[in-house]
Amino acid sequence: MLHRWLEVHDARHTGEAGTCGLRPTAAADDTSHVVGGRDAQAGGWPWIVSIQDTRRRGTGHVCEGSLISPQWVLTAAHCFTEARHITRWRVVVGATSLPQPGPESQVRSVKQLLVHEEYNKISQSNDIALLQLDEPVRCSDSIQLACVPDASLKVSELTTCYISGWGTTMARERNGPASTPPLSTTTTGS
Repeated sequence: MLHRWLEVHDARHTGEAGTCGLRPTAAADDTSHVVGGRDAQAGGWPWIVSIQDTRRRGTGHVCEGSLISPQWVLTAAHCFTEARHITRWRVVVGATSLPQPGPESQVRSVKQLLVHEEYNKISQSNDIALLQLDEPVRCSDSIQLACVPDASLKVSELTTCYISGWGTTMARERNGPASTPPLSTTTTGS
């Protein structure tokens, strides 16, 4: 069911939500990304969302996702292997700092989780999922839709890949304090 949804809803649309892939607040000279896992520019990656379990300490951050339509988030299936009561989870959109998301951020509840029917948690194959939000988000300079390529795109044609999310750039102690650094990015490419 998941792969068929992606074929039908490829997020290359316009209208109320705007065109996908826009970065209105990113620097024009493309220096808004940071190599090596450093803080990203506020609004530089406006489709990145924080997926949070409200029962967790701190921000509750579990995983990132990409806003692909006003009411759908594309993310990884492995984030939900131990998920219970998915409707108690929330998604924070438009933030670059989770402890202080800012006035332009929006919070939505999760209405539905769709995990790829062939996801294998041992091999991590088909590690993809969709979250349906309880209500659509409003796009703005801080909130935009990501582009989802169609099946004809060959990965070998890509020259640069940006990886962004809330994570740590250093190893942390096994039972150390849980903290969520600001949104950061890393660039890879040929």
